[in-house]
Amino acid sequence: MLNTEKTRPLSVTALLLTFVFFGISENIKGPALPYIQADYGINELQVGYLLSINALGFLLACMLANLLIQKIEVKAVLLIALIVMTLAGLLIFGSARYGQFSASYFVMYFGNGLLEIVLSIIAARMFQQNTVFMMGLCHFSFGMGSTLGPLGAAQLIGWPVGGEAMTWQGMYAIMLGLGIVPILLVAISSFPKQIRHEAVARLSFREHLRDPILWLLAGIITFSVIVELSIAGWLVNLMEKAYGWSSGSAAGLLAAFFFVFMISRLALSPLIERMGYAKSMMLFSALCGLCCIAGAALGSSFFVLFVLAGLGVAPLYPTVMACVTKLYPGNTDGAVNFIIVVWAIGSMGGNVAVGGLTTAFKDWASAWLGQERGQVLGLELGFMFIGLLALIGAYMSWMLLRKMRSMETVRSY
Repeated sequence: MLNTEKTRPLSVTALLLTFVFFGISENIKGPALPYIQADYGINELQVGYLLSINALGFLLACMLANLLIQKIEVKAVLLIALIVMTLAGLLIFGSARYGQFSASYFVMYFGNGLLEIVLSIIAARMFQQNTVFMMGLCHFSFGMGSTLGPLGAAQLIGWPVGGEAMTWQGMYAIMLGLGIVPILLVAISSFPKQIRHEAVARLSFREHLRDPILWLLAGIITFSVIVELSIAGWLVNLMEKAYGWSSGSAAGLLAAFFFVFMISRLALSPLIERMGYAKSMMLFSALCGLCCIAGAALGSSFFVLFVLAGLGVAPLYPTVMACVTKLYPGNTDGAVNFIIVVWAIGSMGGNVAVGGLTTAFKDWASAWLGQERGQVLGLELGFMFIGLLALIGAYMSWMLLRKMRSMETVRSY
């Protein structure tokens, strides 16, 4: 069944610009992390814990989002998310100590988690025709923000303001302050309500727990998000600390990754429709994993492999959401919320694992090879682990493909 409620151009514009802001907010941390480490004196494991606050905020947002959406309209929840994130920029700006910064970071990612859930639900409600293309367009907008975010962050940090260089805290305040634009647009827009299908009963969270296909979709998106966020968080660190790149050059490489990420989310949609959802997720996740592993193994001369990893990871999120829209009509909100709960829990462990293993690899390699070479090898092995996570996602996509075939599910999947 199609959503027959009229979708206005203003609503689509508001949604796409919110995705741009979402991409900016999600990926300005890459250029800031080396400065955060230097200012607070934290190691890679502590960075992993810091990034896991992202997932903890997501998890709390998941617990509240469904309740909020049921009590108040989805537009109001979207506005709350944007306002919280914009205010978090001011809290980060005023964070003099690591504890204050960690709390402010949590607030930002609580808003970020609400935003993630609400955007996914609104997009699933609005686009029930040409689903992969329209989901790809939304995440093309996310990729645009992800491309502009690292470049803008790198330019702002150190920018002369009143005779002093702008700090990374000031950068956060300015970049998150851009949230005022989607706030104003969302305030004057309207969004569709959940379509109730008479032939489809609403499924409970417990019923979703017994659904093997939904678990596989949740696993695929969990590993893809861990990989995407890990590349966003660690690529600049790898290029600066292991290979001696400048901050601007490393941020430029991250922007190139997200540029490819952005283009592929839109350009690959027709290919995914022809190839089939599960098969395409398997191939693209494998491509991402192999590029990450090969790039870290071969060194900075093969930096283009890190850019190509964006081609692999980019289609995974919108393709999973397209599967959810097709497979769970009338239960889209509940299925999306279930997936994001699983992903939030998995991402907490994933971020800590990447940071912890990178620290362990560095310590082990430094004991054998010396501090300088040990740091390089440790960061490279950490990035190979990120690639391994993408390969696990590819294996889960293969399991999904087999499961769907055995259940004689729609052939295009």
